[in-house]
Amino acid sequence: MHDLVCIGLEGTHPLGMLASLGLFRLLVMRDPEIRMSWIRDQGWHPVFHASNPWEVEALAGELAAMARDLGAVKAADIAARQRTAREAKAKLKPLVERIKQRSAQALLDAKALGLKPSEAKAHARAATGELEAQLLSARSEHEASQSLLADALGQGIAHLGDIIGVQPEVFRAKALAALAGPLTEESRLILECLPAQASDGCLENDRLAPTPYSFGNGAGGQCLLKDFRTLAAGLTPEEMAAGLFSTTPLLKEATSLNWDPQDQRSYALQWRNPESEAKRVNVVANVLAFVGLALLPAVPGPRRLGAVGFGAGTSNWTWPLWQPPLPLDTVRSLLADASLQCASPDTAQLSARGIAAHCRTKRFSLNKRFFFAPVETR
Repeated sequence: MHDLVCIGLEGTHPLGMLASLGLFRLLVMRDPEIRMSWIRDQGWHPVFHASNPWEVEALAGELAAMARDLGAVKAADIAARQRTAREAKAKLKPLVERIKQRSAQALLDAKALGLKPSEAKAHARAATGELEAQLLSARSEHEASQSLLADALGQGIAHLGDIIGVQPEVFRAKALAALAGPLTEESRLILECLPAQASDGCLENDRLAPTPYSFGNGAGGQCLLKDFRTLAAGLTPEEMAAGLFSTTPLLKEATSLNWDPQDQRSYALQWRNPESEAKRVNVVANVLAFVGLALLPAVPGPRRLGAVGFGAGTSNWTWPLWQPPLPLDTVRSLLADASLQCASPDTAQLSARGIAAHCRTKRFSLNKRFFFAPVETR
């Protein structure tokens, strides 16, 4: 067996772990017999085992090309369609607020007139009827703009729209399109990524509820799917090689996918507001991390959407680091092992199964944006 050690990826780091899984998934597209393990050497780094020797330079170029293909879009007028969808969405919130205000005022007026509760409700409905009609029309316009954007984007692993929260019909159409033709490696990856992003059985306000791993749901201008496509489209072989095989990756100014705990940059005790400064991003790690979601499917729950790796009803993500070389399907099973989600997993039992360490981080919200907390490793 021939080993490929990626010292640029760190398994005890949320972004590094996701990126390692994404790299594994892409390597398996090239060779289904690839195995993955971890080595501890000034950190935990992924090791990939193959029967043939690795040609590192050629591999970096091939992986960069694969990433660019995964982020490619079909139509040339994407910017115009994105703008149309944003403008259609922007009409919704003011209408909702006006309806609330007019309804509240109508109920106050009804009380002053001494109307009965049923009469007061009818009075409020009459007062807001015209606005409700406008809202219904605006929602239809927004849904149509999202469908047009999804069609223009074409097929791919991040092509529902700019964010995951689209109407379920768009989600189903993408899945059916992936199933319609021959089952290729590319269509198989799409069919793995779609259920990792959402479930049409778990909605929020008639839109897809995004996976807990999605930290770019529109707040602060961060859009998970759009940001991935942008990062992937410009990825170079030099960046890929540095991101995988160097401890000093090539960084460039871009919008990250927010999986690095350092993305939460507090203003406290700093000379300048860090959010106003350009952010330099490890593009390779972010792009591969998005692909890594394919191994962490979403799980519909009674109250909200969960995902493999998150304990039931918690915001904690726990993942293992294993030493025996394992195939992809075994890694999937290991990531979904419920015993890892216990408050204190039995390290002796884990060790007997080849798990040398496990890591845990907490997903938290700050100013409507999500981040990962620093990691605890045992």
